[in-house]
Amino acid sequence: MEPEQIDYELGYSKEVIEQEIGSAVESFSYPFPFPEEDRDFARFIGDTLENQGFKNGVSNIIGRVHRENNPFFLARLPINSWDTSEMLKAKLTGGYDWMHILQWCHKLVNHNVTMMQTTGKQPSSTI
Repeated sequence: MEPEQIDYELGYSKEVIEQEIGSAVESFSYPFPFPEEDRDFARFIGDTLENQGFKNGVSNIIGRVHRENNPFFLARLPINSWDTSEMLKAKLTGGYDWMHILQWCHKLVNHNVTMMQTTGKQPSSTI
């Protein structure tokens, strides 16, 4: 999508939801894997969300939220019915944060492979 179309879709969908529920929508949840390796897009989407009146956004970045995190790219933890109480405690106390390193590496490799496939060139620098 072009930037103008993304801006329109975010604003229009926010407006429709607010009309339907009769309340302000302040949070955004990314509907796809967030491309954190694309810094230009991240900057654009964060600015767009802020301009549309959102106060925060949750991504699919694995981890816990910390005070220094950008409120438009908050991490989250997968919690499911298979988690034992020990696993849940480990996730909440940071025992699962290392998963983001694997997630980042996977995204970086995929991004670089895609760049090479579409341009025929190797990426000029690491992200």
